[in-house]
Amino acid sequence: MVNTHDTKQTVVFIIAAYNSERTICRAIYSSLEQVGIIPVVLVIDHGSNDNTLKIIESNFNKDKRVTIIKLKRIKNEIRSASRPLNTGFRHALDFPPIKKNFWILRLDSDDVLASKSVIKELLKDNLSKDLISGLLIFYSLNPGQAFLYGTKTKFRTVNKLIAGGAYAVAHHSTLMKNSLLNQVLEDDGYIYSESLSYGEDLDLTLRLVKYCNNSEIVFMDNPIIYKFRGKSTITSDLDKTKIWQNHLVIFNKHKELSKILLLRVGIDLCLRSNNLMIKMLRNLIGYPAMMVGFELPVNYSLVKNRITDFTK
Repeated sequence: MVNTHDTKQTVVFIIAAYNSERTICRAIYSSLEQVGIIPVVLVIDHGSNDNTLKIIESNFNKDKRVTIIKLKRIKNEIRSASRPLNTGFRHALDFPPIKKNFWILRLDSDDVLASKSVIKELLKDNLSKDLISGLLIFYSLNPGQAFLYGTKTKFRTVNKLIAGGAYAVAHHSTLMKNSLLNQVLEDDGYIYSESLSYGEDLDLTLRLVKYCNNSEIVFMDNPIIYKFRGKSTITSDLDKTKIWQNHLVIFNKHKELSKILLLRVGIDLCLRSNNLMIKMLRNLIGYPAMMVGFELPVNYSLVKNRITDFTK
């Protein structure tokens, strides 16, 4: 599957898919088209009941760079990507053809990599690192809006990430070295917590950072992924009580996290309402992630033009 004698870096893109027939192809194509690297794509279908699996198989069955893993849903399974992601990560870390250092990047099925060369640019001069994190662009279709998102510069040290800076890390825009992930898997027995329906990315980032020193982590100030933000996502559909319970689990597990940040999360959840006055108050106070991160409006045409690349 992979030529291990090639001097190019191997990057494994792990994509969890569930009922994503409208977006899954562009997530895969944006991974396969990456120049200057060896792309390997693992797609884990989490028991889709639409045409997702059929579309993946019809478009990529003959592409040796793509491996399709079929995962059946468990009765009363929590709504989370953790289980399929764990399946994908374990498969990647045990890939027989890859016997050297390589990188892993997780994607949602509606994510799109920002350009054909974005991963090559991310890796340039950073091969000695264990974590390479960029920014992401959130976008919404109606109205057409886009926002650049990531951690503020002053919170990009190991100690400050552990204390709360990780809350605003663009988790999906982070390349992880296999050796670091193997350490976490060996010590914890898992990559993503399957007991969390919210915050599993934050939990993993905190655990990864604790294995690193400042010289092993680098933050890049360019967007890596375009991520859809809308009412149909898992996070937007979650009950406020469930989100709070998951936060309590994470903050209890990672006791270095700022309690002020947890308080801000609680206030924000209380202010989630359709009432116009409460919405205005929530916006005035600001979202919890803005304590350690930023969100800046950018030209929506960047996203529109990129998405159009896969519909021509």
